[in-house]
Amino acid sequence: MWPDPGKDSEIYLPVSYQSASLYEKRDANIGVCLHHWNIPLLEYISLLRPKHSDFVSTMTREEKEVMEQHFTFTLRLFEQGKILLGGAAVDGSIGILVIRVDSSEEVRKIYENDPAVKAEIGYPERHPFRIGLFSHEFPVRR
Repeated sequence: MWPDPGKDSEIYLPVSYQSASLYEKRDANIGVCLHHWNIPLLEYISLLRPKHSDFVSTMTREEKEVMEQHFTFTLRLFEQGKILLGGAAVDGSIGILVIRVDSSEEVRKIYENDPAVKAEIGYPERHPFRIGLFSHEFPVRR
């Protein structure tokens, strides 16, 4: 069980996975880790691998519509604070979402309601995931 540091402005991180009883104190503004140990949240990584390697260049009209629905669906979750990060490989080989939820049941519902998963566009996976490092200073390139 992770300790509650007692302040929102500080985060305690394990120094190593082998010595989880040792904790290092860091300022939350640095962005070392997203965890606030007094909030019981879970993170998951969701992967979607298209069924064919040239998916981006050969999408049918129906597949494009599904992907637009998927984008709308994930954007709504992002605006609700449930998606921390989302994107796809430039070559279209994989799409990734890092999802933060309160329960495994909640992530299952998100997963099952994703239009891309429902339409069986690709091979979906989801796994419990722990964010170890994160930078607030990481610029997004457009």
